[in-house]
Amino acid sequence: MDAAFEYWRLEPAGGLVVDLAAGTGRLTAQLAKRCPHLVAVEPVAEIEDDEQKRLRAALRDIVAPHIYHPKGKDQFTRDPRDERDWQTGRGWEMFEPLEYRAFFHERDTTRADVVGLIGSWSFIGALDEPTRADVLRRVEQLLAESGVEKYVQRWRCDLYLTRRR
Repeated sequence: MDAAFEYWRLEPAGGLVVDLAAGTGRLTAQLAKRCPHLVAVEPVAEIEDDEQKRLRAALRDIVAPHIYHPKGKDQFTRDPRDERDWQTGRGWEMFEPLEYRAFFHERDTTRADVVGLIGSWSFIGALDEPTRADVLRRVEQLLAESGVEKYVQRWRCDLYLTRRR
């Protein structure tokens, strides 16, 4: 966060700050302490080993019937960070080329944290209560059957910087 504030020479009260790929909101919470005008938008977790990939696929199977995305349900089979079409097109000519920086961090995560995270996703929160409760019960059951009690969650924060020309 300090890198962005330094890069843009930001004064926190100076304007609107947008937190793209806001994830669980931890960065958003830090930004909110500095920025009175803040908008935050969506998550993606980084998972590496085969067991975690299998578990993620099983979790996706549980929530997939409830996913809504304007680009279609298959949007969630790809990592949206690999999509770059938002970086081009009409309007971008008024900005300098994007600079990219990645920041990595880890967090001890419990089974309850995962269930809470999935429950916070907008398309899960929008479900009627019986369906939402069933989805979260199935997620918790899958994690318990897979022996997940606690693990280290790895996250990557992608930061794109630019200035108006």
